[in-house]
Amino acid sequence: MKSVRPTYLAVAIGISIAAIYGSVTPFTPIALTFSDALQQFRQLDFVSWGYHGRIDWISNFLLAFGLGLAWQAYATPEGKRDPRWGIRAVVIVLGTMAALTLLEFVQLWLPTRITSPHDLQAQLLGVSCGVYFWRILGNRATTLLSAFLAGHRPTQPIDLFARFYFAAFLFFSLRPFDITIHPVELYRKFVAGRVILVPFSGSEYLFEEMFRHGLSYLPIGVLATITLTPATKPLRRIEPAILISFLIACAVEVTQVFIGSRVADASQVISGTLGAAVGVLLMHGLGATVQYLAPVPARSRQEWLTQWTVTGVAGIACVFVTFWQPQRLSAGEEAELRRSIGQQIDDAFSAVTSIDEFDTWPKPIGLTGPVGCLSNPTRRHRLIITEPGIYSNYLVDGNFTRSNVVKINTGPVVLKNCEVRHGTNCGVLVLAEDVIIDSCRIYNHIAGTFRHQEDAHGISGTPRNLIIRNCEIFQVSGDGIQFDPSREKWDRVLIENCRIWNGPLDAQLAGYEQGERPGENAIDTKQFAANPRSRMVVRNSVFVGWNEGNINNQAALNLKENIETYIHNCVFLDNEICFRLRGPASRERGGAHVTISDCACYDSTIIARMEDRIEHLTIRRMGIGSGIDRNFYIDRGKIGPGYVNEDEFPAPPIETVLQYGVRSARHRSASDRERE
Repeated sequence: MKSVRPTYLAVAIGISIAAIYGSVTPFTPIALTFSDALQQFRQLDFVSWGYHGRIDWISNFLLAFGLGLAWQAYATPEGKRDPRWGIRAVVIVLGTMAALTLLEFVQLWLPTRITSPHDLQAQLLGVSCGVYFWRILGNRATTLLSAFLAGHRPTQPIDLFARFYFAAFLFFSLRPFDITIHPVELYRKFVAGRVILVPFSGSEYLFEEMFRHGLSYLPIGVLATITLTPATKPLRRIEPAILISFLIACAVEVTQVFIGSRVADASQVISGTLGAAVGVLLMHGLGATVQYLAPVPARSRQEWLTQWTVTGVAGIACVFVTFWQPQRLSAGEEAELRRSIGQQIDDAFSAVTSIDEFDTWPKPIGLTGPVGCLSNPTRRHRLIITEPGIYSNYLVDGNFTRSNVVKINTGPVVLKNCEVRHGTNCGVLVLAEDVIIDSCRIYNHIAGTFRHQEDAHGISGTPRNLIIRNCEIFQVSGDGIQFDPSREKWDRVLIENCRIWNGPLDAQLAGYEQGERPGENAIDTKQFAANPRSRMVVRNSVFVGWNEGNINNQAALNLKENIETYIHNCVFLDNEICFRLRGPASRERGGAHVTISDCACYDSTIIARMEDRIEHLTIRRMGIGSGIDRNFYIDRGKIGPGYVNEDEFPAPPIETVLQYGVRSARHRSASDRERE
């Protein structure tokens, strides 16, 4: 009987690596001493059985079932016929549970993970079932696998390359292994356009991305041609090899449906199959003529050494060309960037929730440096970011095609000194955690006409830990910034030192005529009440010209639904409504909780319009500038509990406020009056 233990070991190690990686990603540890963590862990109730989420319980059960099955298969290939099955089963269960318990303990340091005794209970049951399942079917499975492997040729260097590449390919295709099987989350993923069933719909692919993806499948074609073939016929026929490649591409995309942060796209099945077909044809051409690449045993030591050398060089070149990107960060750089982004956002929330009223240090409002491209930018029609890195100095012109101009699918990512223009959907769509958009100019995203407006937003998506800093956003037919049209989960957004403005077009653009003013709001928020409350800080920014646009009650900030937002040290100029603040209009969507401090408004119709009995609204130190028709309007004269509005004051000249910030400008004006 041919030994199958190496195969079982490879499967067990692969599942274990995926489990470890998926359990600690994203790795953004917090400060917590070991003794405090141990105390928290001891306080968990491991005795009472239950679950905090049915889908989570099932996911943990299935993960542990696979681990128990794979490691028991390696320990006792013959199942119940192995005389040492019992003692090894106990060792596998205890060892696997020890490792899983350690992972749960480590998650105490990870704020995005939940340490739960119910997870361990599901995992214990899963490991036990997996081990026992192997007892029943192990002998039969090993017999069939041994018979299948017996008729195949010995492993050669090119086989090892193809297999290792395939393992790495699966890892990169399915990471970060944030598996979801919840029907609601899958439905929302489909609605959000992250499951694309029609190939090349929405122009999601540029030729470069399609070519790179096809190239990544070329070794898969080699694998399909040579894997598990007999010594008498080491190369599989072309048609079956291409069919196997097609099935692999389909399996990868179907699996990505259940990976929360990945996009499943039928286009990738086509490009992947085409790339694999090239690999199949190359193997049939080169494998039949170049002996060193043929999957046959070496006839001498020199030939064996040459086989390994040629295969190794070809493999390294293939991996380098396929996966290398100049923007790619090292693992240490990724971790440091994630930590830095999280810390900056933590500091921002801390600053706006504990304001020192005696702090008069200047805090300039608006842009603090140059925005847009530097000299000699890289020009693209679209930019799809699928790897962490720093993407700088891109000029991305969508030419008004029906697609998102920049799409960020992963983090950490820094998008810096870029111009993003001429789209009909989103300028920048963020579907990732830990992203910085810095010193970018995003403008002229236009859909529909002035009479028949369609949304085209400057920045949108479902981010977590997003910083938008020193950016200029203007003239879009939707909102300058909107989170999220589909009301998916988003959280921890920091917008600072930005200028988001609107005005009439200087010339005809897309479906809009010269002089027409596109746009709805500078910032718009959306979130279901059933989701966690989304949090955002907006500070040191200026909002200009949100009036006479596509909608009634046009506002610079349209803050509504299940969000918590802090607005600090901002200037509003020439708006119909500076703040449109909306309470719980429905149970499904909830109402906003808003805190406004140290802002100033000028030349606007209404400073704040409060609707739907908004709750927990705090307005402190609002500067009332010239040209204000009405300070505050409470719709129907009713407002919810928790309303505070205090310490209004005449706003200093806008030039002074922009230069020094509201608090410092107010202090300077008071000092000037005292000297007079």
